[in-house]
Amino acid sequence: RIHGQITKATFLGKSTEIAMQAGENQLVASLDPYLSPVVGDSMALRAEPDQCVLVACGSTSAALVPPAELAVPGARA
Repeated sequence: RIHGQITKATFLGKSTEIAMQAGENQLVASLDPYLSPVVGDSMALRAEPDQCVLVACGSTSAALVPPAELAVPGARA
């Protein structure tokens, strides 16, 4: 599980996109719109690797990383 705090929540109709600060890492996730996350709430994120898409962002580029390479420093299963 990855623990963090919601920093942004945007209702998109069929989903709600959230940004979550987890230590030095900023994560973005799509949630069921009926969960109604609130900015400032603490949450724990758990996802199966085959259900994730990781996008590594640099200053000028982004690359998709296969779920098998997903690793978050300090995260515990």
